[in-house]
Amino acid sequence: MNCIEIMLKERRIKKGSREELIKGRNIKFYQHQEDTLKAIEEAVKNKEQLVIFNTSPTGAGKTLSAYSAYLKYGYKTIGVYSTNELIKDQYRALSGFDDSKVELVFSDKIDEFMLENDIDNRLKAIEILFSRDVVLTNPDILYCLTFTDFYKGITENYSLAHLLGRYMIWVFDEFHLYDEKQKAEITSIIYESYKLREKISKPVIFIILTATPQEKMLDSIRNIGIKVVNVHAEDGDEIIQEKVKLKLYPSNLWLWKGNEDIEEYLEKNIDNYMKENKSILIIMDSVFQANILSEKLKSKGLDIAEVHGIKKDNEPLKSKITIGTAAIEVGVDPNDADGTYKDVLIAEARSSAQFIQRIGRIARGKRLDRISEAIMFIPQYVFDRLKKYDGNEVNRKELFEQLEKIYYQLEDFEEASRVVAPLTIYNAFSKVSRILGCSLKELEDDFYKITYKNIFKVKKELDEINNLIDKFKHKYEDTFSQVLFSFRDFVPTCYIVDKKRNDYVNVDIITALSRFTDLEVIKEEEEINKYLDKEKANGLRKKIRKDRSSIAVLVGKQSEKKQGGFYFALYEEDDDLDFDELTYNGLKFAVLEVRYKSDINKNALNHINDKLENIIYPVVIQDGIQMNLPPLFKTFDFQDNKKIFIGRNALLMWSILQKRRGIY
Repeated sequence: MNCIEIMLKERRIKKGSREELIKGRNIKFYQHQEDTLKAIEEAVKNKEQLVIFNTSPTGAGKTLSAYSAYLKYGYKTIGVYSTNELIKDQYRALSGFDDSKVELVFSDKIDEFMLENDIDNRLKAIEILFSRDVVLTNPDILYCLTFTDFYKGITENYSLAHLLGRYMIWVFDEFHLYDEKQKAEITSIIYESYKLREKISKPVIFIILTATPQEKMLDSIRNIGIKVVNVHAEDGDEIIQEKVKLKLYPSNLWLWKGNEDIEEYLEKNIDNYMKENKSILIIMDSVFQANILSEKLKSKGLDIAEVHGIKKDNEPLKSKITIGTAAIEVGVDPNDADGTYKDVLIAEARSSAQFIQRIGRIARGKRLDRISEAIMFIPQYVFDRLKKYDGNEVNRKELFEQLEKIYYQLEDFEEASRVVAPLTIYNAFSKVSRILGCSLKELEDDFYKITYKNIFKVKKELDEINNLIDKFKHKYEDTFSQVLFSFRDFVPTCYIVDKKRNDYVNVDIITALSRFTDLEVIKEEEEINKYLDKEKANGLRKKIRKDRSSIAVLVGKQSEKKQGGFYFALYEEDDDLDFDELTYNGLKFAVLEVRYKSDINKNALNHINDKLENIIYPVVIQDGIQMNLPPLFKTFDFQDNKKIFIGRNALLMWSILQKRRGIY
């Protein structure tokens, strides 16, 4: 293989002058941590609303900067994290301080809390959990509180002003991972909390931790009258990231050749790594290839742990080799203190963001005598433009700036804030108007500053969409509101119970049919006991009952080779309904079915199609427009060799098409 070798210099940041004993620990602040705490102290003193953007690099201690005001002054804080695993990591970090009162609030935790405390009312459980000094939650819970009627039977004044109005500080971590629709909606949540805290004459402070600046969002926040402070870790003397020997290899990642290249690299080098007692972190884009690679390495007797959609081992970083997907690149911190330091990173990088995020998982230490190793598989065109660095020593900032220029610019989904997000945000503004006792007209200017749309035009759009939905909701399940008011993707999925192991996975139905063989239908929940132990079976039952996107439960065996030929088509056999009429400015509402290009055992396929016949999804069918979509942006094959987008991604694609057609 061709190879470029670069030595990444260690990363150093500026120390602060502040040192304090806080909750039993002697804290020596970095300058950016000190600046963050000072900005909070001044905002509290002056009773100002404030948003702090901290763009310090990986390993710079952004968590302490975000929670220093709670630890020092006890200011009640909500922390919002994109994954439940990251929530648990932050819980462990904060619980290490004396007398910290931290609570986790996500769906499974709420269920566990209800069971432990003999509470049969979910609202009562959430009310108790949202009384803690610090609540660590995910955006899904926040969306329920803000945009939906999660608190049915209780006034909005209670659900929002009473609960969310309690917290002075809000922390949003890993914000660079949010898409444009999500950023606009989070801006709306910031506005909503700001108005609620303003009503009770108390300041609210938002701390947004992100790897990259968010200039467009900053403008929206300033427009609605909230002060913004930018904080960044300046260069200095304190090492936070050690040197890395970087090896770059070209790979055709869009044809999924990275999987093969990683396997080939390991075949040649794994024995030497093991002889040298190296600990390895592998990050791949394919869940199934990661799982297959894991099985192959286990067959050699190696100590392997996995973190991906099919499996998550306990304490995976403590194994000699940890294999994961994007699930492992957010908030994972291999380090010396807990014995999880990784000497070698092997990863794919389809975008500059993936490259920067993944290489930030290693070399998190302060030693000058240690050099980690990173092997990155990148597109050929990126490889060609980085050849000038071969054999050189380069600092991270310079390399990362080059990567952002070299990688193809991905499709800009900013239009979502002008097309889709206003539909979500309208609900939040309706609630605010009722809580504050004012008219929507009085909030019209603020709505425009966030969405760039007129609130009454958005209301009209929603009314027109709902009129379409009214035509079929008496007969079909409507997923539009579930998609619109969801933080995450919403496509038809199924649970697969793996015949070879005591485990299960949730995947979209095309992946299920393509990646598993010997599929059988589990029609009764009791049948799950045949394949899973009691704990796993009970866990799966709980997920089935909650998961609104899952339509079936199957049992099968994972296949190393993809079974091709499955694609979506539109079901249009309802004599009472003209499906062609169910389109709003290019956004189609449709019943889907899955087809296959040749004869197969159709039991599982027929079962899936029987379930799909009862549901209408929002979809967008790609009509030949070329787009440079983000890595792993979910798209499916459609009849006539077209592509189809379903659920959340359909709404995002709809926003792009609206812009291109001049309708926004």
